[in-house]
Formats: sequence, C-alpha cells, structure tokens
Amino acid sequence: MMKFFRKIRQNLVSKGKTGKYLKYAIGEIVLVVIGILIALQINNWNDVRKINNQKHSLLQNIKKDLEVDTLNFAETISFLKENTDLKRSLLSLSSFDTVSNDNLFVLISARSTNQTVNTLTFDKLRSLGISKITDNEGLVTELDEYYINKSNILEAFLKWDTEESKETRDYWFFNQNQFEIDVKHFPIKNKSEIFQFGKPIQNRENLIHLLSEPRGRNYVKMDFVRKKLLLEQYRLIYQAAKTLIPKIETELNK
Repeated sequence: MMKFFRKIRQNLVSKGKTGKYLKYAIGEIVLVVIGILIALQINNWNDVRKINNQKHSLLQNIKKDLEVDTLNFAETISFLKENTDLKRSLLSLSSFDTVSNDNLFVLISARSTNQTVNTLTFDKLRSLGISKITDNEGLVTELDEYYINKSNILEAFLKWDTEESKETRDYWFFNQNQFEIDVKHFPIKNKSEIFQFGKPIQNRENLIHLLSEPRGRNYVKMDFVRKKLLLEQYRLIYQAAKTLIPKIETELNK
C-alpha cells in the first residue's frame, strides 16, 4: 500500500503537478491520521472488552465466594444456636444435680468460632485498582457494605469473643483449683495414658459448686450472652450474602 502511494507521489512530481501533489499529500496525511485514530479506537475497544471480561469473571468468583460463605455461616449458625439453646436451658435450672457431666462441660467449655467472610476475590478486585465491578450502582453499594462494613463488624465481634472466651477457659482449666477436667475431653487418642486423680463423684460435685458460685456463674452467663450476640451477627451477614447471590446472578445474565 505504501509503495502504491509513493508511486503516485513520484508520478505527480515528475509531471510538475505541484498543486495536485500538495492536495494529494494532504489527503494522504488525513488518511494516515484517520487510520491511526481507527487503530487507537480498536485498541481502546479491545482494552474495554478485556476489562469487562475481567470484571465478569471476578463477579462470577464473588458469587462463588458468597455461596461458600452461606454454607459456612449456616453451619456456624447451627452450632451457635444449639450451643446457646442448651446453655439457656441449663442456666434456667436452680440445681445441676440431674444434669449430665457432658452438659456440665458444655457450660464451661466456652468454644469460640473463627468463621469470617471470604474476601479473596474482593481483595483481588481492589488490588487490581477496579473501583466498580459493575455499572449497577446499587449492587456495588451492597457489595461494599457486605465486604467492608458487615465483614469488619463480624470480625470485631469474633475478636471480642475469642479474647473473652480464652479468659473463661483459662479460669476453668487453670485458675480454679477444685475441678479437674475429664480426660475424655482432651483431643488425644489414647486417653488411658493420663491418670485422673480423685473420685469422679467428688470431682462432679466440685464443678457443680463452682457453677453455683457467682464467679463461675458469671463466666458462664457472659459466654452465653456473647454467643447470642455473635449468633445474631452471623444471621445478619448470612442473610446479606444470601440476598446478594441472586442479584449478582441477574447482573451476570445481562
């Protein structure tokens, strides 16, 4: 193509047609500029297409993350509900004489959970410098609310519960000197390797005594309250994740 244009120029110059040459040269420059602009526009379209494809892929991954979150949160909610329901029924009793040893241990175990929001894809989104994954402003706002605000609130509750639960376990396992933890609650295979001092009946009575004292009872009550508050946070964030999934699905199908 360039050889073709060059021959035309040479032919016009050789024939002394300067005016026509100038017009042709200007026309050639215009064509070159148009060609450059078209090439730039095509590159721009390709860049936009690549970014849109990347956003679509990231939105699909966020949907998968949310689906995993709902499964994990549902499992955690089930555990916390079972735990708090049992503790509520035990705390309503005026005597622990008929309560099984396993249920008495549930009262003092102060188990904590660490199930947080899966922010892997959302963090990748931010690291790539993508401020908006979609033009749907409402969906963008809800995603920010879920991954920033609700996630941070949940982590604050988890941190609080973890710290306070550790203090509670420290009391029952190390700081009191009347009750010996039953070896069957230890995570080891051969439990016969650990000898249990004292008579089981007396050990049980000592635990019931501690659970009847203000200090022991306060630890149990505060653990119950924390788990109830944490349960409510998990329910809220579970519902938020569940609500987002169909909205993302609709956005992906546009």
